[in-house]
Amino acid sequence: NNSILPTESHPEHGNFVHAQRIYKKRNLLSAEKIKLLEDINFVFNYSEEAWNNQFHELKKYFEEYGHSSPPMIRYSRNQLSNWVVLQRSMYKKNKLDKRKIALLNSIDFVWDIKEFNWQKMFQELKIFYKKNGHSSPQVRSSELGVWTGHQRNKFKNKKLDQQKIDLLESIDFA
Repeated sequence: NNSILPTESHPEHGNFVHAQRIYKKRNLLSAEKIKLLEDINFVFNYSEEAWNNQFHELKKYFEEYGHSSPPMIRYSRNQLSNWVVLQRSMYKKNKLDKRKIALLNSIDFVWDIKEFNWQKMFQELKIFYKKNGHSSPQVRSSELGVWTGHQRNKFKNKKLDQQKIDLLESIDFA
């Protein structure tokens, strides 16, 4: 994207930039002035531009890694992973417009990371079951073992929904 953000490239022009954005929003800017500003890639809607830039970064991440969920590291300043969390939150609150939802869906965006991770671990357990003939990996020896231990505890405490119980029972989960 070749847009420029005059307030970043020339901080002293901040008042001018701010005024032009307000004038355009209020339809007080002539078509001629709008054209002149557009010719220099002036950003009228900074938040939309910022969203598009972050989406572009996520799309590059998707093309490189094959998924759209950059790792979330606790207390991270990773802008992309924080932005992804924000998009999920906005979606849950119905505050994300259809265009943005469609763009995110185009790169297999994961809206419910907890469900996604559960399904991923279940697929690993299915592979383990096919290979070993049982669905009880050692609890302390792997991430899969820890996960199966958590599922057993959730089942015991009636905190596992029926759909997940059915999936686990399909591979003789005990």
